[in-house]
Amino acid sequence: MSQGIHSRMSEANRARSYDTRQNWGASPRTVLSGPAPKTIIDKFAIFPILACVFSTIVSPLEYTILALPETATRLDTRIFWPVIAAISVVLAVQYRSRLRRPLPPHIICLLIYVALAGTSILWSFNPGVSFLRFTQQAMVVTSIVLPAMLAGPTADMMRGLFLLCFAPAAILNIFFVINNSPFIVAALNGYPGFFMGKNYLGEFSAIPFLLAVHETLYPGLRRAFGIVVVIIAALLLFLSNSKTAFGLALICPLLAGLTLFVRKVTRSSPAIILLSIPLCYLVLSSETGAGVCGPCFPLGLYHRNPPRRWSHGSPQYRSGVARTVTCSVYYRLQLS
Repeated sequence: MSQGIHSRMSEANRARSYDTRQNWGASPRTVLSGPAPKTIIDKFAIFPILACVFSTIVSPLEYTILALPETATRLDTRIFWPVIAAISVVLAVQYRSRLRRPLPPHIICLLIYVALAGTSILWSFNPGVSFLRFTQQAMVVTSIVLPAMLAGPTADMMRGLFLLCFAPAAILNIFFVINNSPFIVAALNGYPGFFMGKNYLGEFSAIPFLLAVHETLYPGLRRAFGIVVVIIAALLLFLSNSKTAFGLALICPLLAGLTLFVRKVTRSSPAIILLSIPLCYLVLSSETGAGVCGPCFPLGLYHRNPPRRWSHGSPQYRSGVARTVTCSVYYRLQLS
């Protein structure tokens, strides 16, 4: 019995000595030093990053450099999304034990959101085209959501997206903004960068702006680089002259902070808090006659003045997706 006690004590001492060696030389963490660092990516997190790089950098650059029309369908798009979506489904089936059960509330809300958007195919002007666009959007969501749910808890996917996608894209946009034609800037009433319009640049810039603000919570070079990207993203926001983007950059942090505060006080689900916003707006719009905003577009509701239908694949749909993604990004940062 004494031998067993001594063996357990020696194992505990070895464990403590190992932890001491691992933490030797590490500076003590404070509240202002930010969360503990994590591994940037793993084999699952690489797929959402690839999807964002393709849609944020590769695809817009092809349209801009090759002078393709916005309605043009490229071969790489027809190959990339089906392949990465199929890989994501295979990985989800193979590693289904890593999937959280039941699904997190925000994932359930996202799936309901996508399902409602799909139902707008039934009353769209061109159901065939809307169905193809919805299928592509479903593959995009699958390529991002499934691998992200499979990623390990030590994978800092948000930082991977910042370093490998949004920060390089923001820096690259500076060179395109400098070379934007004055005629295009005057016609769009703003700089488009390498995107197809000023609102695309503005709504894109809101995401690296929020990610860079989060990076400033960390000390050293990480904070310095975050400050640089904050300045670049703020400049892009100003040059894009996108009012929607300014609203996203200002309202999303306030909305995320309010949601977390109400959740802490009331112990209620964030999904209930966030869903109450579009529902309240829907009631107010029906009473006052105002138009329906982006969060309600999947229902295909009519605009009061002028009557215009919001179906899947329309500009209003893409704008609503950008708003939802940006709000989700900042809410995820608040939880990290």
